[in-house]
Amino acid sequence: MSNINSLLNQTPGTANTQQARSKSESSTSKLTGTTEQFLQILLAQLQHQDPLEPMKGTEFIDSISRLSNVEQAINTNAHLEKMTNILQSNNSPVGSPVSYIDKNIEFDSSQIALKNSQSDILYELDANNPQKGLRMIIKNSFGDVVFDDRAESEPGVNTFAWDGKDFSGNQLDDGLYTVAIIYQDPASKDPSKPDFINIPTFTTGKVTEAHFTGEEPILSISGVEIPLNAVRKLYGNDEI
Repeated sequence: MSNINSLLNQTPGTANTQQARSKSESSTSKLTGTTEQFLQILLAQLQHQDPLEPMKGTEFIDSISRLSNVEQAINTNAHLEKMTNILQSNNSPVGSPVSYIDKNIEFDSSQIALKNSQSDILYELDANNPQKGLRMIIKNSFGDVVFDDRAESEPGVNTFAWDGKDFSGNQLDDGLYTVAIIYQDPASKDPSKPDFINIPTFTTGKVTEAHFTGEEPILSISGVEIPLNAVRKLYGNDEI
């Protein structure tokens, strides 16, 4: 019971930033083991208690409540430690996510934001391995194909300025769309049902938000959300 009591009675403190991650992970590991021990001891007490003097219900509630409070405190500390590490990552190769806000960037993404009936779609082709018969397919948020046409196949970076019009020339609403640049795989075994190879696409935009709710920080560009490692270039505020 000493391990249980020592963990239940501890007061969560502020960890040293250099050791924060290891401390929270260590506390979580200890809590997991302690919880299992607690349940085993609790079950043993229920099996061997004196029927004439059973344990009071308040004792169970108090123990479980205290254990739950410690678990919640550890989770809170872990989240705060993660945010601290993110905000102090200015010396990392990608910098702090906060520093990207209001900056124009070029980033890898198959998702594009149509804004003011305009969206630039970029893709790069190897000069030593040119591809023919490229197709550009754009889908809306429901997965419906709204655009399907031949794509340029010049070596280097190709840019397609989409005006947001569909097959029939109808203007589509601003919003998020998904784009794919594909070509037929020459190694397809069945020509009647060929396989297709996808060419990665990228685009540009201004970072409007930074999110810290997941395992890694996420940048938002007009609704398109990307991880930091998807950033290709960082431009000045007046560029692009």
